[in-house]
Amino acid sequence: MIQGGILIWGAVYLAPCAYLDTRWIFLVWSLLGSRIGLVPMDLPLVISFDLDETLLCEGNVALADPEVPTLEGPFGCRVDRMRLGAVPLLRGLAAEGCQIWVYTQSLRGRSDVMEWFASFGVSLAGYVNLPLHESACDQRGIVGKKPRKCPHWFGIDVHVDDDINVADECRDSGCRVIIIDPSDVDFETSVRAHW
Repeated sequence: MIQGGILIWGAVYLAPCAYLDTRWIFLVWSLLGSRIGLVPMDLPLVISFDLDETLLCEGNVALADPEVPTLEGPFGCRVDRMRLGAVPLLRGLAAEGCQIWVYTQSLRGRSDVMEWFASFGVSLAGYVNLPLHESACDQRGIVGKKPRKCPHWFGIDVHVDDDINVADECRDSGCRVIIIDPSDVDFETSVRAHW
């Protein structure tokens, strides 16, 4: 009874945390589970993708997947299309046990993006946009020039982006990064080639 209470208390205590993801739950489960005779679980690989010019092909309709519904851009100023090969890649990674995140400098709302991904069968485990990133920088006392992206702050293992400057920041913080060319016509193969 007490042991179960510890697990429940741990989950209730950690649940309000802004950046709680399933990696923390696995960690608590592993630590407490080993004390009470439960088998620890392996942590899934957490991979994040940038939106603009990475998953989305802005302005290049030839690279767009015609079977995926469009996403309205921030403030309704444009319509964005998913890149060809992105949906099979995301579904394949999820089937392999990876957690899929979006980490973007966009102002798009979390619920809009989560619903859009769900509409083509991809469940996102997490979403970081510019306001959440800025909040994480503020919480760490970073003033002045702020890093563009810091995936490790959110428990992300691998980040896929089109910005070479993001690559340097990710590598400096210990996060693997895959840089893709926005005009790449074989997105899925290019990402997997760097795996």
